[in-house]
Amino acid sequence: MLTEKPSQLLFFDKDKQQFILNDETVAMLEQINKPVKVVGVIGEYRTGKSYIMNRLLGVSQGGFELGHTVRGKTRGIWIWGTDRGEHVLLALDTEGLFDVAGNKDLDSKLFVLSLLLTSYLVYNILSKIKQPDLKNLELVLELTELIKTNKINNTGEDLPIHLPPLMFLIRDFSLLFPQNIANPDQYLNECLKLSSGASKLIREENDLKSQIKSLFPVLKCSTLVAPVNDMESQLKLIETDQTVLR
Repeated sequence: MLTEKPSQLLFFDKDKQQFILNDETVAMLEQINKPVKVVGVIGEYRTGKSYIMNRLLGVSQGGFELGHTVRGKTRGIWIWGTDRGEHVLLALDTEGLFDVAGNKDLDSKLFVLSLLLTSYLVYNILSKIKQPDLKNLELVLELTELIKTNKINNTGEDLPIHLPPLMFLIRDFSLLFPQNIANPDQYLNECLKLSSGASKLIREENDLKSQIKSLFPVLKCSTLVAPVNDMESQLKLIETDQTVLR
C-alpha cells in the first residue's frame, strides 16, 4: 500500500459551505511518478461501498472504515492505493448519498466530483435497478453538462470533460433474469430501453435514459450475491473469515 491507512482527500466544511482539500493527502499524491488508475464508488449510504473498495485492494483487515449502524461512516472523499507495478491503483471511497445528515445539493456535488476524479466509477445499488436509481443520476448529469458548457477563456469552446465508464453494481442480487436476458449487461440495456407512450412522465424518463446513454462512453452492469447468509456475519464482514465469503 502507498500509505499505512486510507487518507481523507477532501471534506465539506458546513460553516464555510465549501469543500476543503487535505494538504497532506495532496502532497502524497504529488509524489506518485507513474500512471494512475482511479476506481471510485458512489451510492446510497450504508450499502457497503467501503467494503467493496477494501476488497478491490485485496484488504481483508483494516482499510476503509466500515460501520454497522444506521449512521453513515464515510465523510467527504477518502483515498487509498497500491502500486501495481506499471501503474498505481487508487481506490476512492465517497460519502454515501441520501444520508439524513447530508442534503441533496451536497450529494450531487460529491457525485460530480467522483465523476471528474475517477477513471472508472462504480454505482453501488441494492437488489435490482429501479427507476429512482436512474433518477438519482439526473441532477448529476445536469451539473456535469453545466460544467462542460462553461466556456474556456471566453473562446466559446466547451470544457473538455471525459466521463469515466460507469458500472452499475447490484449488491445482494438474488433474482433470476428472464429468458431473453442472458447477462447483467443485457439487463442494464433493458432497463435503459426507451418506453412507448406520450405522457409527460414517460417523456421525462426517456429523456433521462437517452442522456445517460449519450454522456457515458461505457455502461456496464455486474451483480453480487450477499457475501454471507446470516445477519450477524453481515454486520461484522471485516471480521468474518474471508474464506467463507461468497
